[in-house]
Amino acid sequence: MRWEYRRADQLTRHDIVLMPEGQLRVVSQILPPRNGNVHVRLGATWYVFACAAEFPVDVRPGRGSGGLA
Repeated sequence: MRWEYRRADQLTRHDIVLMPEGQLRVVSQILPPRNGNVHVRLGATWYVFACAAEFPVDVRPGRGSGGLA
């Protein structure tokens, strides 16, 4: 995997995110930013992050924004 940091408000569906605890999670749904926060469903769990929070995202060739390889 090749990692690139992205802001929480730049995540897209199907992105693979490396969580701070070391687990991998897939963005299954994301809601538009509101009041400086974004609601992101990673796997089956909803999270609320500040829009500016940054996460490592897998950016392997063929993974494209929101696409499946």
